[in-house]
Amino acid sequence: MRALGAAALLRLWEIEEDRLPAERALALLAALAEGEEHLALGTLTIGARDARLLELRARTFGSLLEAQTHCPACAEPLEFSLPLAQLLAARCGDAAGASDRHTIEAGGWRVLFRLPLARDLVQLGTAAAGDLRRALLELCVTEVAHGAAPAALDELPQEIIAALAARMEELDPCADIVLALKCAGCGNAWRAPFDIVAYLWAEFGAHARRLLREVDALGRAYGWREADILAMSSRRRRAYLELSGA
Repeated sequence: MRALGAAALLRLWEIEEDRLPAERALALLAALAEGEEHLALGTLTIGARDARLLELRARTFGSLLEAQTHCPACAEPLEFSLPLAQLLAARCGDAAGASDRHTIEAGGWRVLFRLPLARDLVQLGTAAAGDLRRALLELCVTEVAHGAAPAALDELPQEIIAALAARMEELDPCADIVLALKCAGCGNAWRAPFDIVAYLWAEFGAHARRLLREVDALGRAYGWREADILAMSSRRRRAYLELSGA
């Protein structure tokens, strides 16, 4: 996975800003992938995709993730840091193969399924959370049986669906990253989902806007072209900004 230069980052942000998160995720990986096709990246499981995005984040913005949130009990702001290596080691082991078929059997039910893929999220587009879970099941469940008789997905009891979701998470652990947080003010402890796609895209957006401000300031100060400014290292741009008083 290669690094992304300033000009390429700005082009990527400009093109993908109006796309859906699932499309942005694949675009980010495609821009950084070494020899992998966009379509091939779509066959990654959700967890494998997100593990690569975590690696991309470490290469682009550093290995320490910094975030902030609010305590759901007292609304106290909470800032925290998390080493990405620790997150990957704890949650993102090797996922089962994307082409593998899996089975769960419980309470007389038998369900054959595959893991959700990155391209599944692109295909489902803007589906709401509840509808998305249902649509993913319809894509990923290939066979349902009760006893010796075939059955429909709609017939599955909620406890079997819950068991299926738990098994999917076990097979692809990085697909559902949850952080354990605790408020220093009131002592409340809670678990919060972490969305690497949203987090990383917010960082890309902030970085892109900062680049635009640098281009604007240096262009005004020295009359340089955008391409020439973006071709400079970030250290050199900062040095010229200091010299110009911008």
